[in-house]
Amino acid sequence: MDILEVIDKLKELDYDEVTIDAPEFKLSLKRSGSPMVPTPQAGQAGQAGQAARVIDTIVNEDKPAGLASTKQVKYVRDVMVKEFENNDEPLINYLAHLLELPVFEVPHPDSWDEKLTIEMAEAILNDYERRNNIDKKR
Repeated sequence: MDILEVIDKLKELDYDEVTIDAPEFKLSLKRSGSPMVPTPQAGQAGQAGQAARVIDTIVNEDKPAGLASTKQVKYVRDVMVKEFENNDEPLINYLAHLLELPVFEVPHPDSWDEKLTIEMAEAILNDYERRNNIDKKR
């Protein structure tokens, strides 16, 4: 089975995290955006597997300083997908010019949860809002 077939099959399944260790390759996937996240509840024996609301996880997220929040990443991703219609090449070129980075240093949208900085998100959103005459105060 080829890796693209495996990824296509995984798109149909409901999972949060999966690792496939095959002789030819190792594949680890973590899906974000599931409606419920299991979290242990302190002081409540027997309820350690109780699910919490995603909004609680997002509000209390623990990201390194300087990285964009989950909400910022989602907004930037939504805006860029809308504008570039999931076409990565013009998106990456646009970001390279906007952020004044070489193309190979522009983080791919799939890695934004771990790599998009607050400054990058701010630059992208400011430029988008300016070009679309959106007057927002953030």
